[in-house]
Amino acid sequence: ASSRFKCFVPASFAGPQNLRWLSTEATATEPAESAIVPAAARQSKKEKPPWYDDPAMWKSNAKKKQLTDKKERIKISPRKLGLIVRPIRGLNLDEALIQMRLSTKKKSVHVRQLLWKMRETCINEHNMDPSRLVLTEIFANKAQYLKRINFHAKGQHGIRFKYYAHLFATITEVPPVEGEVRVGKHTQDQYDQRLARAHGESARLRERATRKRTAPQIHLGETRQKVQMAQDRSREGRNLEET
Repeated sequence: ASSRFKCFVPASFAGPQNLRWLSTEATATEPAESAIVPAAARQSKKEKPPWYDDPAMWKSNAKKKQLTDKKERIKISPRKLGLIVRPIRGLNLDEALIQMRLSTKKKSVHVRQLLWKMRETCINEHNMDPSRLVLTEIFANKAQYLKRINFHAKGQHGIRFKYYAHLFATITEVPPVEGEVRVGKHTQDQYDQRLARAHGESARLRERATRKRTAPQIHLGETRQKVQMAQDRSREGRNLEET
């Protein structure tokens, strides 16, 4: 009898939504459709825009250059919400959406919803270029705080606050500049500055380490001797003043 080798095949490869058992005989006649994309298709490069080599050719067709929107009464303190949105301030809009999609913070979904709604508004209503959108400003403000009773032991009580925050964001369509590596916060000039600053700090650290190694070592005996000599001089000075 021929042996039947069974294997688990996920639903993304073939069959219904749940997992199913497939045998080698079934796959020989009806091979499962693979959901894996070929490497050649994955590596297909996007076509560069006509103004890529010459930024002066770029022309904006937007009705307005900037869009501001807000999301009110998010149940989180403004300090915590500010910590979530601080890293994405200045990034281009696509990168900001990716960062919020990968964030482990539960309230990052509110930031993602606001940015996605603003992106659709910029493209569909104001005819902005989706590849030139930058999140120039995003911050959180204090909303209404609700006071509740916080019950303590022995009949005591205190005040417990329920925190709410408002989220504000501004998206701007920025023109291309010559020599830019990416749109948004990390441009070529800023990258060069940060690289030079990092090299300067490493050079200072190396110089400080070298100076520490070459510094003369003062032994404990020499230090005590210097202290004793200073005390003797001060004692002699006092004796001269008394005489």
